[in-house]
Amino acid sequence: PLAKVLDLELATKPQIVLAVWQYIKLHKLQESDEKKIVNNDETLQKLFNVSKMSFSEIPSRLEPHLLPPA
Repeated sequence: PLAKVLDLELATKPQIVLAVWQYIKLHKLQESDEKKIVNNDETLQKLFNVSKMSFSEIPSRLEPHLLPPA
């Protein structure tokens, strides 16, 4: 599901974090007064099971969605 949202097939974890961040900025999901907080839209809520998260949480929330390279 994450690969479809980000339109990525194969990427490093830093590239995936960057892609999530670009998605957040594109959809204007940052809180206006606290830019480090993300108000997840329906898509991100389904992926990460939370309505809000801090930017620092993104790498750990990605773990269940990542597979080791083949």
